[in-house]
Amino acid sequence: MLVDYTLSIDDPFYTAVKDTAYGVSYYVVEIFMPSVSGGQWDFLADIACYDNGTGTNAYTAILPAPASDTPYSFRMASVYNPTKLGGFDENHISYTEPILKDAGAQSAWQTGSAAPKDNLPAYANMKVFLEGPYYNGAMSDGAVKPLVSPYDGETITALPLPNNQIVDWIYVELRLATTGETVKQANAFLLKNGTIVDVNGNSSLPFYYTTDVEYYFVIQHRNHLAIMSSATHTFGDFASQATTIDLTSSGSAYNNGFKEVSTGVYAMYDGDANHSGLVNVNDAFDLINHFGMSGYLGSDLNLSGYVNVNDAYALIGNFGVGTSVPGSTLKNGLDVGQNVDFNVPSSTETKVLECTLEIKNVIVVAGVSYSFDIYITRNTEDWSNIGHLTFITETYYSDLVLSYNAAALSNPVVGGLSPVITNTLVTTPSDNELSITLIDGGTTVPMTETKLLTVTFDITDPTATSMLSWNTEDTGIINEAQLQYYTTGGTLSLLGSDDSTLPVELSSFAALYSALDENIKLKWDTATENDVNGFNIYRSEVNDLTRAGRHINYSLIPAAGTTTEPQSYVYGDVVGDVYATHYYWLEVVDFGGTSSFHGPYAYTPGDIDGDSTPDLIASTQLLGNFPNPAINSTQIKYQIKGTVIDQNATISVYNVRGELVTTLQGRNGVATLDTSDMGHGIYFYRLQTNDYSDIKKLIVVK
Repeated sequence: MLVDYTLSIDDPFYTAVKDTAYGVSYYVVEIFMPSVSGGQWDFLADIACYDNGTGTNAYTAILPAPASDTPYSFRMASVYNPTKLGGFDENHISYTEPILKDAGAQSAWQTGSAAPKDNLPAYANMKVFLEGPYYNGAMSDGAVKPLVSPYDGETITALPLPNNQIVDWIYVELRLATTGETVKQANAFLLKNGTIVDVNGNSSLPFYYTTDVEYYFVIQHRNHLAIMSSATHTFGDFASQATTIDLTSSGSAYNNGFKEVSTGVYAMYDGDANHSGLVNVNDAFDLINHFGMSGYLGSDLNLSGYVNVNDAYALIGNFGVGTSVPGSTLKNGLDVGQNVDFNVPSSTETKVLECTLEIKNVIVVAGVSYSFDIYITRNTEDWSNIGHLTFITETYYSDLVLSYNAAALSNPVVGGLSPVITNTLVTTPSDNELSITLIDGGTTVPMTETKLLTVTFDITDPTATSMLSWNTEDTGIINEAQLQYYTTGGTLSLLGSDDSTLPVELSSFAALYSALDENIKLKWDTATENDVNGFNIYRSEVNDLTRAGRHINYSLIPAAGTTTEPQSYVYGDVVGDVYATHYYWLEVVDFGGTSSFHGPYAYTPGDIDGDSTPDLIASTQLLGNFPNPAINSTQIKYQIKGTVIDQNATISVYNVRGELVTTLQGRNGVATLDTSDMGHGIYFYRLQTNDYSDIKKLIVVK
């Protein structure tokens, strides 16, 4: 930091007349540190008295200061002699003449503030090769480079060097740890000899506050697999101090995540046309879609400016290889996951397509079976069959790959296929892994969530847990319409997992509506219990446990703990709509706090016989009669609270004088009144029960 100050009139080098009785020994500078509780002034440095040879009293000192974009407050004072002999401490700054006398009386402080910003870029001689354009110690060039970065959209007005000297844009990231997040990042250009320069053509990058800091370097390219340095490196503050960072030699990349392209020379793997971090069938489909095209394309793996058979052979050679950079992610801005062609309108760019797979509806029949459903949802319009695709000599299928506890579950069976698929192949390629290959596709996947299939295991160890989860690396879905293979590299979302405990052997779980208590009696029986603390019950109006919210019981329903004796439990649930279907789940909680769920059990209180028609009357009502007025007869309708098979009642008919005319015995909610012998006039009829009474008017005409 540069400090401008004016000499004290008592300074021995002050240009005007001085007071001979005193003399300045040195100047002291302090910095205010707000990070200390309440803030405090700390010693920064002292400045000796000397002659700067300018013949003026205006001086400038270079002092140490914390690099920061935030202003700090500084203060400065002169210190007088004599007091005692002695030298200065290690922070003393002496420019041309030593001072023999130290500290004494001090002048008043002069204050100011400044932000000691670091405006020195980071200098390094960096080198890296790309496999695609590499040949015999250098890289070739073909396509015209755009003025817009394909990583974050940064725009420049012109290339810093001729186009035929620049291989391509690259993206440089810095980390403080191998698995840590990116702390600094910048666009750069890669030259034909492997040298990295900034967007202005300098051997430096716009990184600041880097002095003596050790960084891991990550190099990203739009169609090559990213690499990271195996060791940390530093930058120099000036061009003369530039460090050397060579990422082309054996062992220089993290986990040797690059390819030997000639003896002792290594380069970044090509083939990642969609920049997903993995060379796979999606890159092959991108190449097919752009085969024969020219321009700045992601499928142009050798950067020749054309997509041709040479790019196809390069892709096949690296098929299945992934980046070795931990947690490598795409950049914000332009979609480098697609072929970015700056020579065509944006309307012709390939659309990003996505779908979602989710594990749902886990059902544990304790001690017997463990099952779950897999649902699929497509999120865009352009979809078709999810069967198989062929590229050159290889055939690719949609694969659902899951991990599970093979010590607790066995004999997986796939059933309940939706019309979306017609045939599957079930294998267990390794311990604790289940692979479901969708061999033949059926109808188009709907836009709405659709159940794809059901998987059922036998439970072999009821004391263990299921440990069910997705294998995110090997799961992928084919979309034949777009020649796409969706993976978790950005186009496929995998949701759901389960680690249910399997400690309860449940004999039954059922529900029964009680019209007397107006509630649903939930009843479950257990054959055995192992370390069970209690039960919770969840209810939802849809078949989705995640929509059930909190359990309906106020507190945990106590269990027997550990027993081989059958146990029975009952819980009453009050519901408002007896004609709606309610879904119930039983949660089993062990003493370790681990839960497993049984269900759902679907129950409609008003549909007693299960024929999807109401069997339960929620309230008693006198509904009226028809026809009214009546000539020869009329039907009086009513309903009695309870079941539809118990709808018999007595209807009383009165004249206008209140005299009983007749009584009727209603059956199944209807009572027929013969009015042929009744005189012309107004009558009344009444329905009377223990807790209900109502009267309605009837007119008879002749």
